Amino acid sequence: MTPPQLTKVAECSGEGELRVLDAGKLEVSPMLDLKGCVVDVATIHFPPSVILFSETDPSPNASIAASIGVVEPLGGIEVALVRSVGAAMNFLPRFYVSADNQGWGAGHENGTFSGMLGELTVGRAEIAMGCLMPLPVRFRFLDMAVSHGHRSLAWAVPPPRPQPRWAVLVEAFTPDTWAAVAAVLVLAFLVLSAISHDLIPDGALLFVWATTLGVSVARLPRASWTRTLLLGWLLAFLVLSAAYQGALFSFLAATRYEKALDSFKDIVLRGLPLVAHPNFEELLDAGDATISQRARELYEPSVDGVLRQLDVMAKGGRQVACMVNKEMLVWYNYQQRHSGHVRTCQFSCLEDFGWKLHVS
Repeated sequence: MTPPQLTKVAECSGEGELRVLDAGKLEVSPMLDLKGCVVDVATIHFPPSVILFSETDPSPNASIAASIGVVEPLGGIEVALVRSVGAAMNFLPRFYVSADNQGWGAGHENGTFSGMLGELTVGRAEIAMGCLMPLPVRFRFLDMAVSHGHRSLAWAVPPPRPQPRWAVLVEAFTPDTWAAVAAVLVLAFLVLSAISHDLIPDGALLFVWATTLGVSVARLPRASWTRTLLLGWLLAFLVLSAAYQGALFSFLAATRYEKALDSFKDIVLRGLPLVAHPNFEELLDAGDATISQRARELYEPSVDGVLRQLDVMAKGGRQVACMVNKEMLVWYNYQQRHSGHVRTCQFSCLEDFGWKLHVS
């Protein structure tokens, strides 16, 4: 799975004005220059916000090796955001996982905290991230002696654009597979070239058998590069046609159906454009029946094509609702029938740039 990268952020003002910013060019006051210092960032593995190790790594110790101590994240939306802010404010984030490996942790009766909450309270970490949600219970950890600003931001992970046919065919195999296919074809060409230098015997016994079987035996040239090229091309066509049978079917059928979002990985790979709008109550009052039309009236003047994508997803038999307020709450829901029962799935995006998934 390719880690999702933060490329654009959408900022919504209190008046409902929406503008798209480059994630690498976040506007930060020039007075906030940290002179290249290292800032400790406590984190946890929480895709797609923070990706510390590959979920498909065959090594059973991959997650353990990247679970404690200083780590270098593979990617993630929050990671890209912190790095962008670090580039703007001239500081170097150093990501690490707390020694107790308790995630966010919890408060205890003796007044201590475990996990990343403990790292913040004792001052070992300046920043903690990993699907951070703006809950009131966490406001106690803010340093009230420091002025805190607020900006409503969201990230946009656009749906992948349709690839050209040549890209779909080339990317069907890994480089190792392509190297193996090329080696087999080169070997076949060499064998065919060596065979083409031999003459078919034209003795009397051969012609007797040819006459008996009713087949013709023609004399072949000593060296025929055209014959080698033709046979090699035929072999290459047979190999590639057999290898592409599944890939071509998926490519040709992609325009006829859309795969349902059945897992967290499907949601991450599919992507969904997220935008900000302050009129959350107005969207709520519209109700599920008219939510798409009401959202279009609010969004389409400022964000072109966002609701069109939602409509495309809704045509697949899923119910889609996009309800966004200044706290960046995005709710998406679909329903499908599986063997007589309805399966529902929803995910939400909060101000923390994190995702939650609930499947029932």
